Amino acid sequence: MSRRSHPDTAQVYEPDGEDHDAYELSSLLLDDNQATGTSKASPTPSAPISTSQIAIMLLLYLSNPISFALSMPFMVQRIGNLGVAPADVGYYLGLLDSLSYAGEALMVFQWGRLSDRFGRKPILILCTVGLTSTLIGLGFATTYSQLVFLRASEGLFNGNTGVINAILAELAGDDEIQLARVFSLLPMTQAMGVAIGPPIGGSLANPAERFPTVFTASIWKSYPYLLPCLAGVFFRVLGLMGIAVYLKETLRPSNKNKIRISGDEEFDESPVSPFLSSPPLNSGASSTPLLTRRLILVLLNYALLAFLDSSIAAVWPLLLASPIENGGLGFSPPTIGTITGISSLCHGVTQAVFFARILKRWDAKNVFIASIISYMLFYALMPVTNVFARQAGHVTPFVWGLVILEEVFLFASYSSYSCMFIFLSQAAPTQAALGKTHGLGQTVSSVVGSFGPAVATSLVAVSLERNLLGGALGYLLLVGVGFVLLRLCSFLVPSRYGSVSASG
Repeated sequence: MSRRSHPDTAQVYEPDGEDHDAYELSSLLLDDNQATGTSKASPTPSAPISTSQIAIMLLLYLSNPISFALSMPFMVQRIGNLGVAPADVGYYLGLLDSLSYAGEALMVFQWGRLSDRFGRKPILILCTVGLTSTLIGLGFATTYSQLVFLRASEGLFNGNTGVINAILAELAGDDEIQLARVFSLLPMTQAMGVAIGPPIGGSLANPAERFPTVFTASIWKSYPYLLPCLAGVFFRVLGLMGIAVYLKETLRPSNKNKIRISGDEEFDESPVSPFLSSPPLNSGASSTPLLTRRLILVLLNYALLAFLDSSIAAVWPLLLASPIENGGLGFSPPTIGTITGISSLCHGVTQAVFFARILKRWDAKNVFIASIISYMLFYALMPVTNVFARQAGHVTPFVWGLVILEEVFLFASYSSYSCMFIFLSQAAPTQAALGKTHGLGQTVSSVVGSFGPAVATSLVAVSLERNLLGGALGYLLLVGVGFVLLRLCSFLVPSRYGSVSASG
């Protein structure tokens, strides 16, 4: 039963039978009545999702982690080849990651605003063209200053993530189950990208040395990291072609297709999530504050989550690639690519298969808490892994077992972002603010990410250099951030028919 089938009559949705699960899943987030002064109707089943449009967005989304992860196996080596001392590589690597996030922080909210004004599709095309250009430039970079400039430029154009999230929320329609299922595809796609990227980078870097009979041209000797970057460009171009040719614009005018359901209240009929189309638009989007109490709470959780996650992108490759005596495990680029590739693929498939089912059994808050605990266990185990490697002088089967256990702890981490995207979608005060809301969330994530990797690698490096708590202090401080986030997310209180609300 849908309100849209009879726009001229007042209707109330009563769940029964097969619709009961969708109604129960409204426990993802509580109503924000205190903040907006509105009431929300119960969710209604939506029209079927366009799988072709979802596939196009996932293809574009896939190119992001591939482009980022393909450099993981060789970036430590690449920086070291520039004359940087092994003990200082962590600082330089963290700075590059931070600059990328800083550039993203400067522009991602603006991309969201522009997509709300001019449409999602043109912004996606512009950002993808920019990202493709910077990836080509990274292949030709020969100095650290060039890497700095290109990483920062990459961040400036990386505003397509927030726009993609907004489009997926619009395509999900009026069914919370569909919203959960759609967003559960993101960690799977992210994991696929991380699974594909490192093997590409590890196997195609230095082609003139690894395959001297095939890559004989001088260009491959002058630019040893060009080939993996060009492989990443291939996926960027595929995504660009998909959105340019097949993607349909999802943005609708905010004042179009409104329907009257009771009294003088008007609801917007545009095809977005029910949490945005249900509130009465008594005062219009322009007079509705964006930063409601509920959204602020979600953003605070997002900030600490972004710190934990962006830190992994810096300290995990550092642990895998650094020599054992410098706090790492001394793995080669191909080995690192294999580890991250296989584990990420397993993580993604697990999330895609089980995430929506888990949300039907638990609420998003509990899934989020489990994810944060997994982050904490992951960081706590990292110094332990190096300790056993140092004692043996090499990577033993037991150390390999610890590496596998760390990857297991990362399984639940992908769920944290699925939950966060749902929180953001439901925390948008109005339909017209959907792009801004996801853009604001991505901005917060990017601001934190702009200093997260540098802070994390610096903490770890200083701890190892000065032997603070046996070199483990930096990792334990990251575990402490997890404790703070656990306390903060405790204010997201589950409720049977509303989902998560700020309390206290």
